[in-house]
Amino acid sequence: MLRLPSNIGTGYTWELSEQPDSSLLTLISREYKSGGDEDNGPGYDELLFKAHRKGKLELKLQYVRPWKKDNAGNPDIRRKTYPVIIE
Repeated sequence: MLRLPSNIGTGYTWELSEQPDSSLLTLISREYKSGGDEDNGPGYDELLFKAHRKGKLELKLQYVRPWKKDNAGNPDIRRKTYPVIIE
């Protein structure tokens, strides 16, 4: 599981910017978890993955407003890359 700080009230959410090699890893679910009593306040996006075999890959994610078509040119988008080793 990967847990990233998020704020659903802003419209931004974490999503994969590139699909990982599906023979190694697949995304099972993505869920927003509130960090407190406010449903639209700061919280976390939790991404759950299933490993299929040993190997190495990079997970590439971006923090975007998914309905916007021009995310590639948006300077406010955050991007993260995580190395993953499956043993």
